[in-house]
Amino acid sequence: MKKLLLAGALMLLLAACGNENDEGAKEADNSMNDTDTTAEDTDENAENEGNVEEETNMDEESDTTATEEQEEDSEVAEEGNSEEADSDMKTIYRNKLVDLEEELAAEEQEIGSTQRALTEFAGKSFNMWDDALNEVYAELEKQLPEKEMENLRKEQREWINIRDAKAEEEAAKYEGGSMETMQYISTQAQLTKERSYELITKYMD
Repeated sequence: MKKLLLAGALMLLLAACGNENDEGAKEADNSMNDTDTTAEDTDENAENEGNVEEETNMDEESDTTATEEQEEDSEVAEEGNSEEADSDMKTIYRNKLVDLEEELAAEEQEIGSTQRALTEFAGKSFNMWDDALNEVYAELEKQLPEKEMENLRKEQREWINIRDAKAEEEAAKYEGGSMETMQYISTQAQLTKERSYELITKYMD
């Protein structure tokens, strides 16, 4: 009977030891699993930080490229605007001359047929074209370099002498007649108109 009791007690001890070993093994496995999970989390965090840093660098490079492109576009736009402004100025003055020409042509249809009316209209035409020429000339004084402007002043003085000489030549055809004065002024007006267009085309770039 005692032997049986001792055997039972021995089996209980062995069973208890076995359970402790199993629990110890489980705890060891759980500890290893926790270690693996921690390592995986560390790797993921490192990878995420690397991705964030890479994305940040890409964003900075993208911002730098966009800024450079904007600066280049701005420079091109400024150059384009400068060229456009010069071209517009030339167009503006040419259009002014066209408008004046159309205005005088329309008014000419309304004047009387008397010699006095024709002579007065010729005088008005000359004065208006002379004003237009002076306006173009004043604009060129702002645009042209001093050396080029000095050459233009000399050229302009010579042109005035040529214009007046041509007007006298045309008026001489009607010397002593009622059309002499009108022809002189009309020739001055026509040549002044032509000179206005010429200055714009030749110098206003």
